[in-house]
Amino acid sequence: MVRRRPADLVASSAVRRTAFRLPLLLLALLGLVAAGCADDGELGGPTLGGAVAMQVGDFSYTTADLEDEVEAWASNPVFLTQVVGITDVGVEGRRSSELVTYVLSHRVLSQIGEQLASENDFSASDDAIQDVIAQVDSTFPDPTTGGPLFGAYDEEFRVQIGRDFVFQDNLLDPESGIDLDSVDVPSVEVNSRYGSFQDLDRGLGQVVPPTGARPQPTPPLPAFGA
Repeated sequence: MVRRRPADLVASSAVRRTAFRLPLLLLALLGLVAAGCADDGELGGPTLGGAVAMQVGDFSYTTADLEDEVEAWASNPVFLTQVVGITDVGVEGRRSSELVTYVLSHRVLSQIGEQLASENDFSASDDAIQDVIAQVDSTFPDPTTGGPLFGAYDEEFRVQIGRDFVFQDNLLDPESGIDLDSVDVPSVEVNSRYGSFQDLDRGLGQVVPPTGARPQPTPPLPAFGA
């Protein structure tokens, strides 16, 4: 049976020994209309600390976790603009809803991938993580220096995101053996302060902001080298 996969979850084909799809690009939430205040999905205002920002299955993601990850992504605005398509990152202490919902969406897909990895006895090896990091580095050079855009992130964050990509890739690989029609996909609940979860395909999807326009489906990206 051919797995049905909507445009929002269609991946680009990267060149490597196995078909790594760079899931980072799957949830580039292009076209989001950032709301005008912190109550509308921006990250800022009173610190809520340990309040739960999102629950994915048995994984709790606190507001403090979200703040830390958003700031980590925001440390490389050129990568976010040129690779992810996020042009408004906001400022420290008040990050845009566009960035916040992207980070939440990335964490949803990563967590679902990690929690379902047991379905095909998969684990994220150090070699696989470094392979992914090397591919992202080589695929997206800095147009001014020639160095990798992804290289502007610190190494700990690069490894974290590389690990996420490995789990995402296993989840979305049609040959992985994970059948979304038969597995129990972890449920997703988002704190209404930051938005809501939009199911795009059998439990996989994205986080959208609490107010304003909904993002339009992202069309399939062309294969690398096309």
